[in-house]
Amino acid sequence: MKILQKIGITAAGGALLAIAGQSSAAWAYDPNYFNVDWLSRDGCVASLDAYNNDAQSVYKVQAMFAEDGNAPSGTRCVGWLTRSTDYGQNWSQISGTHTHSSWDNPSWTSWYWDGPGYRAKACMIVYRWDAYQGQYCTQTW
Repeated sequence: MKILQKIGITAAGGALLAIAGQSSAAWAYDPNYFNVDWLSRDGCVASLDAYNNDAQSVYKVQAMFAEDGNAPSGTRCVGWLTRSTDYGQNWSQISGTHTHSSWDNPSWTSWYWDGPGYRAKACMIVYRWDAYQGQYCTQTW
């Protein structure tokens, strides 16, 4: 019943993701796919997506990372998917690190299990000319 716990999903975020990414066909035909959160900071974008099917007990998440098309020169975006298996007490990186530089060619993590008790969020660090600008994460799902 994880999907019932999370009502703060934005329609705009899902529409933007469907335009930007490889999952657009799945979004158009399967209501179990949706965008959890969309984050844009300093020219970089992170998106946390979910697939929840309570009837089949299938729960999974993936993240997408891209430059938003308006990033200042010298911007480098580095993102990853992080997960908690104890309701958010402790967090660990579960995906590889994704360095991305183009809105037209976003980087996607694989899908990862996200069942009861698990939490996930997409995180990124923004660099400008190799200087650290900040670390940001989507809301927790």
